[in-house]
Amino acid sequence: MCRKIAFVVLLLVVVIVARKHNMAQAAAERLDADTIKQALKVPEIENEGFVERVVAMMNEGKLSRKNVTIAFIKARQRNKHRFQYFKHAMIELAQREGVKLK
Repeated sequence: MCRKIAFVVLLLVVVIVARKHNMAQAAAERLDADTIKQALKVPEIENEGFVERVVAMMNEGKLSRKNVTIAFIKARQRNKHRFQYFKHAMIELAQREGVKLK
């Protein structure tokens, strides 16, 4: 009986994690400026075209889609200051790629 309960709990955890991963992956696949701004609740005063520059550089191949996706997903997991987290993470990740963002 105990094994059945443990199995059911484990199965539920796997399903929940898989669903969460699929939702994050789906959002990351359609990364554009509007998606990022809506998901991170970007205040227009703070944005100053930052999101548009990041997306343009990603589309041009100057920034890797992987790093933009990582910063986006991690920022979405924050309760507060999502845009600020995204911005600082992108500046750091861009520096590692040899690209200056500010």
